[in-house]
Amino acid sequence: MQAITLGINIADSIEKQRQDAETQYTQGLVAQLVSQYPQKNVIVYHNQDSQFSGVNVVHMHVEMDLNFLSETQGFEVQVFDSGTFTLEGDGGFANWCFGGNSNRNGDFVQFFPISG
Repeated sequence: MQAITLGINIADSIEKQRQDAETQYTQGLVAQLVSQYPQKNVIVYHNQDSQFSGVNVVHMHVEMDLNFLSETQGFEVQVFDSGTFTLEGDGGFANWCFGGNSNRNGDFVQFFPISG
């Protein structure tokens, strides 16, 4: 019974490390891109079932290296003028983060142009 409990504790610890790493990654990437492109909105998200529509979009897919698991985690990165986004999945920073001129209502975010 102790071995099962130990196994569960190890799995929980690994999952927490992964979520912490993903949270730091999404928040750091958004902060960097918002600083680099202050006239643009930015969103980074994991779940590809999420719905995004934007104007003047630059899109990239990036893979975050999860060193401690010998895995990667994929994220979509959108830098754009205006648009809408509907999140599918968990709303934690491990799954998405955004910055710019926006209005959020639950899992839906509307982004507006940033005037200079």
